Amino acid sequence: SVAIVPNSHFVKEISINKTSIASLRLTIPVSIPARIDLAKAETELLKLTYKYRHHFDTRFPPVFTVRNRGETSLNGELDLILAKPELRETLSMELASKIKEVLERLADKEKSQ
Repeated sequence: SVAIVPNSHFVKEISINKTSIASLRLTIPVSIPARIDLAKAETELLKLTYKYRHHFDTRFPPVFTVRNRGETSLNGELDLILAKPELRETLSMELASKIKEVLERLADKEKSQ
């Protein structure tokens, strides 16, 4: 078969067909208060997910994506590809709780500075 590539981006960059792994995908919405440095927050979120790496498909690293910025917060998503989809609910709840803790800790640090 022939593949026609309409955009040079697909030739030059790595692209992932997320539709083939949709059942393994876990997306966690994240709201970061504007007073928290985005780079610090992203670093801490990725460090947190690294602790759970044994639950993820090693071919796909965790990805944090910013969806929109507002006056008071930044909304994003943490995308993970699970090795075992049956762990989706458990991991989703646990990671959401841990993410909240990380963001609260970062907010407290920002207040004290």
